[in-house]
Amino acid sequence: MTIEELVTKWVFDVDDEDLKSAQGLIKDTKEALKDVAKYVLAATAALTAIVYTTVEAEMALERMSAKTGIATAKLAGQMRAAELAGVRNEDYIGTIDSLADRLNELAVNPLSNTAVMFRFLGIATRDGAGRIKDATDVLEDFGEKVSKIEDPHKRAAYATALLGGAGAAMLPFIMRGKEGIAELRLEAEM
Repeated sequence: MTIEELVTKWVFDVDDEDLKSAQGLIKDTKEALKDVAKYVLAATAALTAIVYTTVEAEMALERMSAKTGIATAKLAGQMRAAELAGVRNEDYIGTIDSLADRLNELAVNPLSNTAVMFRFLGIATRDGAGRIKDATDVLEDFGEKVSKIEDPHKRAAYATALLGGAGAAMLPFIMRGKEGIAELRLEAEM
């Protein structure tokens, strides 16, 4: 039997029920593939957003490192720890930026209102050599001191005054103090 005869026999031997069944399967397969395509597109969009957000955060950390002189790895470690405490990356970066600006202000105006607030809270802003401490260290010192303030409104007021607009959002993180932050940093590294 030739190929032509086989094809002709197959075409003419197929009954209407088999043909309808095959068409139904093709239609179902087509619909299933459309659904799969939707899910693949949604997953791709989600992954793209995650990559974009991660790259944005890394670039922000690099800019912050260049501005403050704090190592990117140190900033990243503290930011990941803050994230575990529920702090958004933008709030962390904004807080470090604001705090670094306030610390720079102290270098030129040691009698500023900012300097008075730090002294009132008992927070040393200079290291043993007289240099301004980096913002990540001062942030942890601030957390130690502010955690002892019982009035939540005063805590929020100090946080906003010294850490900027996102300062109050940072309280769940910084009120853990140095030890709590160190524990979160270790947890974030795992």
